[in-house]
Amino acid sequence: MIRRLWKTLKLGFDRSFSGASWKQITWLFGILALVLGFSLWIKSYCTAELHDMRILELLLDPGSFVLQDGDPLGYERLPLLALTFLGAIFFTGGLISVVSNILTGRIARFRQGEIRYRFDGHIVLLGANDTAAGLIRELHAEPENRRRDIVLLTQSDAEALRRKLHAELSPAEERRLIILHGQRDSREELEKIHIHRADRVFVLSDDGELEHDSVSINALVQISAILGAAHRRDPLPCHLSFEYQSSFQVFQLADFEEAERMKSRIHFSATNFHENWAQRVLVSGCCNCNGRDILYPPLDRDGIRAQSDRYVHLIVVGMSRMGVAMGVTAAHIAHYPNFVTQGIRTRITFIDPDAEREMNFLKGRYEPLFRLSHHTLRKFDAAGSETTNVHTPQEDFLDVEWEFVAGGIESPHVRKLLKDWTADEKALPTLAICGNSAPENVAAALYLPQPLYDRQVPIFVYQKETATISRNRPPFVPLPKRISVRHDVRKLRRHTQTAHPQGQTHQLRLQPFHRCKKSCEKSSGRTQ
Repeated sequence: MIRRLWKTLKLGFDRSFSGASWKQITWLFGILALVLGFSLWIKSYCTAELHDMRILELLLDPGSFVLQDGDPLGYERLPLLALTFLGAIFFTGGLISVVSNILTGRIARFRQGEIRYRFDGHIVLLGANDTAAGLIRELHAEPENRRRDIVLLTQSDAEALRRKLHAELSPAEERRLIILHGQRDSREELEKIHIHRADRVFVLSDDGELEHDSVSINALVQISAILGAAHRRDPLPCHLSFEYQSSFQVFQLADFEEAERMKSRIHFSATNFHENWAQRVLVSGCCNCNGRDILYPPLDRDGIRAQSDRYVHLIVVGMSRMGVAMGVTAAHIAHYPNFVTQGIRTRITFIDPDAEREMNFLKGRYEPLFRLSHHTLRKFDAAGSETTNVHTPQEDFLDVEWEFVAGGIESPHVRKLLKDWTADEKALPTLAICGNSAPENVAAALYLPQPLYDRQVPIFVYQKETATISRNRPPFVPLPKRISVRHDVRKLRRHTQTAHPQGQTHQLRLQPFHRCKKSCEKSSGRTQ
C-alpha cells in the first residue's frame, strides 16, 4: 500500500512538473503551505513569543534571520534557523527552479512546435516538403498577406525544419511564420490551429512521407468535418498537391457521401507536381525565379505553318513520372497545321532501359489514345541488332506518333539514334533528361553526342533533388545555347551552378500559367 502510494505521488509530481505551468506553480504553493504549517507547529514548541508574520518573513526571506527586537537569544534561536533553512530550500530554491523550468520548458515547446495560439484569417500549410520555402516566399510577396500569419503544421522535426527554412528565407519572410508539430490528418491538431478560421489552406506533404496522397485525402475529410461543425458560411479555398495523378482521378470519381459534402464546404484547386512543371516548361515557356523570368524555348521554335515540311520531335530520356508528364503534355499541345496539308506528325520519343514495361503501363493508362495512335517499340540485343514492333491504327487521323526505345542514353545504339535524329534537317528536336537522379541527369547532359551541341538542340535537365547543385532553383534548367564538350565543360558547370541562385523552389501553385506567360511575353516579345 505504501509503495503504491509513493509511486502515485512520484508519478503525479513528474507529470505536473513536466506539464503545464500552472501545475508547477500549484505544487510550489502547496509545498509552501505544508512548510508554513510545519513552521506553525514548531512555533508551538518555542518558548519565545514569535509573531506569525515573523515566521512568514523568515520563510520568504532568509536574509531576515538577523537579530530583531523580540527575537529569542542563544539556543532559543535554533527554531528560527530551522525556519530560515526551510524557507531557503522549499520556497526560494523552489521558486527559482519552477520559474526557470517554466521558461526553459516553454522555449523547448516553442522550438518543438508544441505551443498553440489563437489564429484568425491565417494561411495554413499542411506539410513541409521542398516546395514549402518557395511557397512561403510567394505568399509573402503578395501585399495582402504581409500581415497574415502563415501556420505550417508538420509531423517532422519542427526545430530542424525551422533551421532549414531560416537558411532559405529572409527575416521578413520568417516574421509571420509559425511552425507547429502535429499530424496533418488529425482532427484534434487541425482544430487547435483553428483551420475553420483560415483564409486558405495548402495541403503539401512531409519529406519521407510514404502515404502522401492518402494522408492528404484524409486531411481533407477532417477539414470538411470541422467546417461543418463550425458552420462556416463561405467555402474554404484549399490547394491540394497530389503525388500521383491516379490518386486525383480516384478522388474526383469518389461518390461517397462525405465527398459530396466536401464540395459545398471546400473550394478545391488540385494539382500534380510533375504535370504542373511540364506545363510551365512546354506551355508557359517560362518560370519566374526570384523576380527574373527564366525562358524555355518552345517545341516549334518560331512556329510551324501549313506549308512547312518541318516537325516537332520531343526526346524524353527516362520514363519517370516527370518524363511521362513531359510527353503527355507535349501530346496535348503539339498540334500543327501541316498535318492537315501534308500529313506530318509530331513525334514523341521515350528512351528508357525498361521502355517496354513503361510503355505497357502508359498504354494501359491511355488505352483509347494508343489504340488510335502510331507507336513503335525499338529494342536492341547485345550484338546491336534492332527489333521493331510497330502499331498502325485502322483509322489514321491523330497527328502525334509515339516511339519507345529500350536502352540507356549511354549505350552506343541510343547515341547513334540521337545523332541520326539530330541530322534530320526537317526535325525540330528538343531533349528533356528526366531521370530520377539529379547528378546522373547533369552527367548525361554534359556528355551527349557532339552534334546535339553543334545544332544547339534545346536541352532541359530535370533536377528535383539537387545533390550537386544549389537547392533553391526550379527543377528544370535550360542549358546554354552554345556548348562544346571539348572546350566549354567548365563554363557549363559554372552556368548550372549560378544560373538561378536562391530561386523559388518547386513553386506549385501561386504562379499561374497565364500570369507566367504574360510576364514572359513582356520580357521577350514572344507570343505562344
